[in-house]
Amino acid sequence: MNRLGVTIPKAVASAVTRNKYKRWVKEVFKSVEKSKSKKQECYDIHVFIPPQKNKEEKISWQEFEEDLCPRLKKIIEK
Repeated sequence: MNRLGVTIPKAVASAVTRNKYKRWVKEVFKSVEKSKSKKQECYDIHVFIPPQKNKEEKISWQEFEEDLCPRLKKIIEK
């Protein structure tokens, strides 16, 4: 069984935005899991999203996915 943990400090944004980012991480994780082979071992992944220097800068879903997806694939395929 694979597990995912997500940590986003309050300094990142409001609760609404932090929850949105958590949903996005879960969605990317699900899409990466679907593309992997079924024979791999179980693993635990913890994603930490640090506070940004410019808090007003918003990130789009596409940018978020393009940044996180390759990183998760690299971890899962090891």
